[in-house]
Amino acid sequence: MIPRRVMLCSCVLLVLIVLNSSSAWAQFTSGIEGTVTDPTGAVVPGATVTIKNEETGTSQTAQTADSGFFRFTTLPSSTFTVSAAAQGFKVTVQEHIQLQVAETKTVNVHMVVGGTDSTVTVTEEVPQVETSEARVSGQVSE
Repeated sequence: MIPRRVMLCSCVLLVLIVLNSSSAWAQFTSGIEGTVTDPTGAVVPGATVTIKNEETGTSQTAQTADSGFFRFTTLPSSTFTVSAAAQGFKVTVQEHIQLQVAETKTVNVHMVVGGTDSTVTVTEEVPQVETSEARVSGQVSE
């Protein structure tokens, strides 16, 4: 029979491992999603959407679905640039998108008709109201 002391140490070690691993997973639970549309409001399927982490320089690319929808998951808390490109449209860029821990931010991209040799940069801030998730949160300071 296993001594009681060894069993207790094993349980404590297991609890510590579980607590440490959950905090590591929480670092990459954010995401960016949205819809790519044209000037009439119609969706743009097959557009290439790229996100770039402004702090690390790493980037990811995805294609929009038939519904014009895109999603990037398991992102760290950071500042991102989102760009979209499609044939017959100018490249559209949205910069300085702040993503917090455990946040899914909706970034809708509105494309402008034109050649691919020019870029449209959106300089407005993304609205602070989050519509992709229904939850209550707040910050507590000292």
